[in-house]
Amino acid sequence: VQVSSDGAFLCIHDPTLERTTDGVGYVSAQSFEQLRSYNAAAAWPNLPHEPIPEARVALYRLVGCDALLSDHPGQTAQALGRRPQ
Repeated sequence: VQVSSDGAFLCIHDPTLERTTDGVGYVSAQSFEQLRSYNAAAAWPNLPHEPIPEARVALYRLVGCDALLSDHPGQTAQALGRRPQ
């Protein structure tokens, strides 16, 4: 997870964009909007454009918890409405 210049958390392994996207430079030097315009699937020309995933959305998809999309520090996933498996 890397942080954009405006404080958004994104799921990207490297601190720079060149290896995993069609962008150039440091993740931390660019805004969320700029970063989302880059193609994280650029290495695979047969795939459609795939923006760099936002960390909170990726976590939501991973664990299915609506609470991850808002700020509720200190509460458990169960208390915040985690969906049953």
